[in-house]
Amino acid sequence: MLTIILLAVMCHAEEQTIVAEVDGIKITQEQVTKAFHEAEVFSPHINKGTFLKEYTDRMALSHLAEKEKIAEDPAVREAVRNLITQSYIAKTLKPEFEKIHVTEEETQKFYEKNPEIRFSMILILVSQNASQQEKKSAREMIETIKIGLKAEQTFAESAQKYSHAPSAQAGGDMGFAPFDWIEPTLYKTALHLKIDQVSDVLETLDGYVLIKLTGKHSWDDADKDHAQKLASFDAHSNIYQSYLKKIRAEHVKLPG
Repeated sequence: MLTIILLAVMCHAEEQTIVAEVDGIKITQEQVTKAFHEAEVFSPHINKGTFLKEYTDRMALSHLAEKEKIAEDPAVREAVRNLITQSYIAKTLKPEFEKIHVTEEETQKFYEKNPEIRFSMILILVSQNASQQEKKSAREMIETIKIGLKAEQTFAESAQKYSHAPSAQAGGDMGFAPFDWIEPTLYKTALHLKIDQVSDVLETLDGYVLIKLTGKHSWDDADKDHAQKLASFDAHSNIYQSYLKKIRAEHVKLPG
């Protein structure tokens, strides 16, 4: 049975002081300090006060995994490869990431291209295992609904009557949301609609959809903190994509 003993508070111990034991294996302050600084590379907001407990918990679980030879599982090997890749990217690009400082002006420019929107939706669900006939019937149904919108029924009435989405009872209203909360296909389509315009039928992973754009927040009404986070993420993503392009050019050959 694995046991964990915390012997000292890490911030008050000397480098070679034994601060914990995990199943009889002694852990020094030096080991913990080194692990903490390595963890900071990937988690800048890591809590130093609770790190010793988290570190020993991980060691205990790691020892259990070794005893059960979990590393031989193909799924675990793939997960480890993914983690190593992510860690390599984070460490390699850290100097570039640290240079990122998105100004309010840059955030506003980003937001104006990716505003918060409000839209309503009608969804006709199609299961992943649906037959071609079932898909055809669902498509015909939503096309019939759209024809009805041009006649007597409002979008809200049709959503309440036919939509399988949770928003059906609200007339399909999804409320205001930033682009990262919305399925990309729906968001891109909505951006090209005029207010109160209804889209063509869209095919999504959940089924067939109609959306109606009902509003866009101006910069004055935007959640500026969230917009800044998105703009910063976009800046990180651009650095990552540039790095990937360089790696592909140097190491990858594709047919054709």
